[in-house]
Amino acid sequence: MPADRATETESLQTLDAFVAAMRSIREEALKDPELVHSAPHSMPVRRLDDVRARASLIWPGASRNLMQRDKPRGATRLFRAFGASMKGFKGAWIEEAAFRQEVGFAVVALPLGLWLGHTGVERALLAGPVLLVLVVELLNSAIEATVDRLAWSVMPWQAWPRTSLRSRTDGLHSSGVTWSLVLLGR
Repeated sequence: MPADRATETESLQTLDAFVAAMRSIREEALKDPELVHSAPHSMPVRRLDDVRARASLIWPGASRNLMQRDKPRGATRLFRAFGASMKGFKGAWIEEAAFRQEVGFAVVALPLGLWLGHTGVERALLAGPVLLVLVVELLNSAIEATVDRLAWSVMPWQAWPRTSLRSRTDGLHSSGVTWSLVLLGR
């Protein structure tokens, strides 16, 4: 993945502009909450046409429609997606102890499941839940990272803000991982 791309589709500059806008809104909300609650101020308030709004999304200062930007195609798209996937796998391996434990279990359980299954269906039923546990853990880690990032931007003075959203997210992801492990045990 090129160094100027923060994600598969968005540049670091675009993400920085978005974060700056969100910080500006946060500052306005802290100084004058009513100002944010009564927004928007510069246009008549009416029912928004979501489909039209998505089709003609214009970022402030952008010279063209964001939905019409040049998107990678073919092999370039595949290489970028693979690079993003490997970056995510590496990040999960480094940051998530549970993921490392589950990968260690999968290294043992996948070959065992493939060896013990006599038919393709049996092998799929033995190996599938092992892979599902890894997928659920990766999705869980992505959601946790997002919630942590949002909580940090709202409450930067706390190293690990424990908001009700974060607590609920922890409970939901734990439940998802637990149920995927239950499926594995059946």
